[in-house]
Parts: sequence; structure tokens; C-alpha cells
Amino acid sequence: MYFLIVSYHGTAKDNCKSIAEDGYLLCKGKRFLFGNGIYSTPDIDVAYRYATKFTLDGDEYRVVFQNRVNPNTLIKISKEETGISEYWISPDGADLRPYGICIKKEFC
Repeated sequence: MYFLIVSYHGTAKDNCKSIAEDGYLLCKGKRFLFGNGIYSTPDIDVAYRYATKFTLDGDEYRVVFQNRVNPNTLIKISKEETGISEYWISPDGADLRPYGICIKKEFC
């Protein structure tokens, strides 16, 4: 199975260890507005909007995972349907592999 395309998934700092160690687990999902699966997007700025702020040493940050996605199982939800941007749904967590963690410091 080849994972050729890149996606992003915004999350909370507390989820990072679990995702890094175990990958994405569908059983931990909470919102499935467009159907069951692990949600990601090709747009890092959209994923960033879903990342939860956390504070470290007085500064605020957000975390976004960078993933490789199995294009054969990917369900694409259009920008017109979401009202924000294109969403990608991977029906099985095994079809989405996290390989990078992007941490961005918030600036005023």
C-alpha cells in the first residue's frame, strides 16, 4: 500500500502522544459531521483552525500533524459542502499515517 499524498490534522496537545505512538484510532473520534472516519485536510491553515491552543512558559502554541494518506480509500468532501475547505475522510485509521508534528507559536 502506498501513501503518496499529504494531509494535515489539527489536534490538542494531549492527543499527540497517542497519535504518535498508536496512529489515529477511530474509536477516539468525537465529531463525524460528514461521516465516520479520521478527518484531515490538504490545507494546513484549515487544520490549524482545529488545533487547540496550549500554553508553555507563558506562550501559546497549536499542534498540527502532517500525514501520508492512502488515496485509494480517501473520501473527499468539497469546500462547497463544508463551507470552509476540502476535508478528507479516511474510513480506517490505518489509511492515515502521521509522520510529522508541526508546532506553531501564536503571535499577537
